[in-house]
Amino acid sequence: ILESYILLSRYKDAFVIAKEAAELMPKNANALTMVGVVLSHSPESYDKAVAILNTALSIDPRCTDAVAALVSLYVSNDKHDEAIALLEGTLPRNNTDAMHTRLADVLTLANQLPRAVVHYNNALTVDRMLHPEHDDGDEVEEADVGDLDEEMDEEDMALNPHEAFFEGEEQQHIEGGDSSSGSAH
Repeated sequence: ILESYILLSRYKDAFVIAKEAAELMPKNANALTMVGVVLSHSPESYDKAVAILNTALSIDPRCTDAVAALVSLYVSNDKHDEAIALLEGTLPRNNTDAMHTRLADVLTLANQLPRAVVHYNNALTVDRMLHPEHDDGDEVEEADVGDLDEEMDEEDMALNPHEAFFEGEEQQHIEGGDSSSGSAH
């Protein structure tokens, strides 16, 4: 219900539900994360959202929804270093393909491409350990960063890093008809 209200931009209704959950379960990281997610949709509530999401993580450092929400909040405010630090601190407790991929995505946005490739490969390795039946041996090839600049055309250079990074994914979802979504942001 909460995600539906957020998608419909009915933030007051979403906040009522999240607040009630947090009041009923004040020591529950997921309930606090719900409040933080709703508050993250208001620029005026940035500091409150960050504080509540950090509180959720202090209650349960393995709460992946709180990590994802806080990373999204940092990235949307161009605080890539904070997002990277949070994800790197989370990896020892949540060594999953999703966390490595999210870290690689943020590293890409921060233009730290060699480090991003390492984490994309780590994500593939972790996924292979969890699902050996799907191992096809693919790995992300390390690229010479100098070659990337030569391959980018003027249109790519005109896009800001966020648009350039997500443009291909959006087109892929449109062409492939993929309507799946990730966790709440």
